[in-house]
Amino acid sequence: MKVLHITNNYPSAGQPAFGSFVRSQVESLEAVGVDCSLFLVNGRGSFLRYLWAWFRLVWHLLTHRYDVLHCHHALTGVLLCLTGAAFLPLCTFLSEQSLP
Repeated sequence: MKVLHITNNYPSAGQPAFGSFVRSQVESLEAVGVDCSLFLVNGRGSFLRYLWAWFRLVWHLLTHRYDVLHCHHALTGVLLCLTGAAFLPLCTFLSEQSLP
């Protein structure tokens, strides 16, 4: 299973405790064999950073495939919804269901 974690909370050298729960979750999933990737959004200080992240995320989703898209914050969830990709798994699931 391939999971993309879309987050604006992740530890760095300057802030090692910031978003440490996200890192713990990723490490726990990897320990049980889940293939995890990170898409980091640095939106601090400017709305334009979120706009740039939207373009990067659209390109990333066009060039990579994942089974689960997991957002770790409301703003990254909105960002994902604006790509349209958040609705694709639901549409795929509904189209695969057969009626009796």
